[in-house]
Amino acid sequence: MTKEQQAQLSQQGVEALDKLLKETVENRVLPATYFGVTGPEGELYYSCAGEKVFGKPEAGQVDPETTVQLFSMTKFVTSLAALQLVEQGKIAVDDPSVIEKHLPELWAQSIITGWTDDGEPQLVPRKNPLTLRHLLTHTSGLGYAFLRPDVLERYEKKEGLKGFLEANIGVEGYVRPLLFEPGTHYAYGTGVDWAGILVMRLTGQTLDEYFHEHIFGPLGIGKEEITFLPTEQVKERLQSMAARTSATKGHIILHPGWRNVAKMTPEMIGLQSGGAGMVGTLRAYLKFLAGILKCQQPGGIISPQTFELVFSDQMPEGKQPRKDLADFLEFMGVTDKQQTEGKVTHSLGLCYLANGSDDGPLPGSARWSGVAKTHYFVDPKAGIAAICGTNIMEEVPTQFLEVYSKFQRTVYDNLVQSKL
Repeated sequence: MTKEQQAQLSQQGVEALDKLLKETVENRVLPATYFGVTGPEGELYYSCAGEKVFGKPEAGQVDPETTVQLFSMTKFVTSLAALQLVEQGKIAVDDPSVIEKHLPELWAQSIITGWTDDGEPQLVPRKNPLTLRHLLTHTSGLGYAFLRPDVLERYEKKEGLKGFLEANIGVEGYVRPLLFEPGTHYAYGTGVDWAGILVMRLTGQTLDEYFHEHIFGPLGIGKEEITFLPTEQVKERLQSMAARTSATKGHIILHPGWRNVAKMTPEMIGLQSGGAGMVGTLRAYLKFLAGILKCQQPGGIISPQTFELVFSDQMPEGKQPRKDLADFLEFMGVTDKQQTEGKVTHSLGLCYLANGSDDGPLPGSARWSGVAKTHYFVDPKAGIAAICGTNIMEEVPTQFLEVYSKFQRTVYDNLVQSKL
């Protein structure tokens, strides 16, 4: 396929996206915002607008080289790294001995079922096997403390444990009891972080080293474009994090978020988080997504066979994990009925939309995001991938999701398939 043969955005579509972006930023609906659309052979659209530091125009405007905190956009890359090792025959997706041998700290974890009257955690041994499939589909039993304060946050406080994004944290930042037997439920959590630890132990490389040698490098993405180790140059180009909470009464304020990247040094990073550790430009990530689209044919960073594992239902059998995922998406503010009525599932890399989305993505599409509202999707049938992002922490992202919905609808309403 040539660039001329891939799908294109009509001129009307380009103008409509420009208008939506301008209105979003000028009306202060969101901080600086980025829209990008790509086919397998290159960009169809990329634009951004807004203040690099919200409310401080003197600090300058964002541009395509502005860096943002990518957070859980890291997960997809880590999942691909693990799947590359599966392709090489070094590990298998459904082999429990992989976890037992290479992640013994995780293998040893019990399940927390509650608390005794005197405040001690009630722990029972795990019975089900634990596999890479469970880690990549969030069905391992691992969770996030901020999503389960009643259990995991309480456990961390009781044991005096530090969170995984704090400075100089090693594997101990991820060692927590499981919430349930592997394969029986879905819980968003640190499973992909453990997959990242697996990649590092099997290869002897950090994730930053492995990603740039085997994923980003082959796609022409440089070390200053996406990284776990923000250099001074990366930090100088960083968009300041913002927040909007009930305490701010709907107003956007500046806030460092979960980590103050501007003050981070490589020495502070500790264990690189395969679930949330990357900083970079959304344009570079869009280039990565273009590389994923190319993997439908041989010669990409993953094989066509592995591509199918990323764009198909790979959750363990049973209705409960799928119901849990739909409930989680609804809790996070998603209103798309294709995702909140049990029609959504998970692949070995992404949230998989077997029936597509009311917003436009066709059946067989997949998507995910970062917590600071950097959302993306990949649609193999339409032959496009897209990003709609900003950098804001908020409890109920109603305004962002409205913009994201309009963005997707505008893209699909103006997509022109090649007749070549």
